[in-house]
Formats: sequence, structure tokens, C-alpha cells
Amino acid sequence: MRIVVCGTGPIFHLREAGPWNSWRGLVKPESPGVRHLGIIRLDAEMQELARYYLDRGIFSAVALNDALHAACAVVTRRDLLVSWNFRHLVNRRRRVMINNANVSRGYPTIEIVAPPEV
Repeated sequence: MRIVVCGTGPIFHLREAGPWNSWRGLVKPESPGVRHLGIIRLDAEMQELARYYLDRGIFSAVALNDALHAACAVVTRRDLLVSWNFRHLVNRRRRVMINNANVSRGYPTIEIVAPPEV
């Protein structure tokens, strides 16, 4: 199973700030389980899918980073997206909308859960 873990900020800025500095010490390279995490750079396909989510009203413009998190996980064919973000990601209504949009664009569905569910 491949998993994308969302932090409290936009993890897509890691490429500018260095992989561990952006998480402000919350996750360190030597932490248990971190060796299995990777850094995924945003590409045009991810940005296009995130824009599609916004255009369909799944996310508002202020939740662009959340749309990018979901799009990154979907485009890279992750099985699971884990997040504490109950407002924009981990809620039933939005999961259904994201997966409906994914299927309509030929992408797979994704399970979006909170850490205690893993």
C-alpha cells in the first residue's frame, strides 16, 4: 500500500525549504516510519486535477493546498491519503465528491482517512 501523509501545511513547498525544515521539527528523518515516506513534486497533471476539483466546487479557492494534496495522491496512484484535516479532506461528503470527479476523469478512487483509522 502506498500512502500520502498530509501535514498541517502545504507539503508541496518541501522542494524549496528542504524536506524536513518545512515540517518545523514535527517529523524528523530519524523518526520511526519516516524512511518509508517520500517527497513528491507537483507536476502539471496534479495541478490540472486540483483545478478540476476547484472548478467543480469540491474545494474552494482558499483550500487549494487541500485540492493539491488530494490530486497528488490520486495522480501518483496512492491507495490512501491520511490527514487530520476534517474540514476539507477527511469528511464523507467531500470524499464522495473527490472520488466521483476522479472516476469521471479516468482516475482511480482513493480512501481519505484520519490517522486513527490507519
